Amino acid sequence: ADQGKTNIDVSTGFAWKDKLVPTVEQDLEGTVQARGLRLGVLQPLVAGSLSELDGKLDADLRASFEGGKPRVTGKGKLSDGVVQLPTIGQRFDDIDGEFVLEPGELRIDKVHARGVTGAFNLNASAKLDGLTPVSAKADVKINEDAKLPLTIEGEAVGDAWGTLETTYTQDELTKTNTIRVNLERFYVQLPNAPPGSIQALQPAADVRVGFRRRDREFVVVPLQPIKEPSPPSEYKTVIQVDVNSLWVEKGQQAEVTLGGGIKATVGDTTNVEGTIETRRGKLDVSGKTFDIERGAVTFTGDASNPTI
Repeated sequence: ADQGKTNIDVSTGFAWKDKLVPTVEQDLEGTVQARGLRLGVLQPLVAGSLSELDGKLDADLRASFEGGKPRVTGKGKLSDGVVQLPTIGQRFDDIDGEFVLEPGELRIDKVHARGVTGAFNLNASAKLDGLTPVSAKADVKINEDAKLPLTIEGEAVGDAWGTLETTYTQDELTKTNTIRVNLERFYVQLPNAPPGSIQALQPAADVRVGFRRRDREFVVVPLQPIKEPSPPSEYKTVIQVDVNSLWVEKGQQAEVTLGGGIKATVGDTTNVEGTIETRRGKLDVSGKTFDIERGAVTFTGDASNPTI
């Protein structure tokens, strides 16, 4: 298949003098020009997070190392993109978008992606330290006539549409990553019947895989590659969800509008605080309709034990 075309030019200055090996006298500079580059060639690099990656990339980039810090500028366009995220069980295709790289900033504009059903539009920007994002913002819009399915472990649990804003900031001084999600006006539609559950494929307790040594001792062989445990992160993560207007409907059984906010701090332990309020709604119990006047769910630390 046609994998597209890429041209890479790199230049720098060397000085030989009286040495056997030359030394670099100038900062490294280079340009990258891509025309119809198939992103599928990058699939092995992201196999751990994406089960499918494809699309055509046209880009003109200029890169340099100045004082040991990378600096990239340029612009590009993605067309016919495909991404599958196994963590949420979603596959998006027909992805189109544009990006611009400037010193210290990345902008992503006019992104449109379509799922198995539904679609969304996205605009995003990020502040960069070299090539590392230190803050980011994304605006997502899902139209009502292109609702996206909500999935948990690949099982659809409803449909969603509306607008949301997400921001990310990193505070090096306090070692904190903060993710803020603002549901300005969002809708969730749940089915009347509860979704089917997916059977967990845990290892069978009575099955062991291994071999017997000559002394007849059975030695168990690990089924997965043995990895060294990752060292604990020095950063903590704060997730703040602000709900301006969240409308939830479950068939003819319930209709409720929620507001409020929740803050979760994830580190060595997880702490959840905040309140979600019921602003108005209706509830059908055995054919009789009740109006919900007020209600609240308050978290004071333990997410499994809120106050209702």
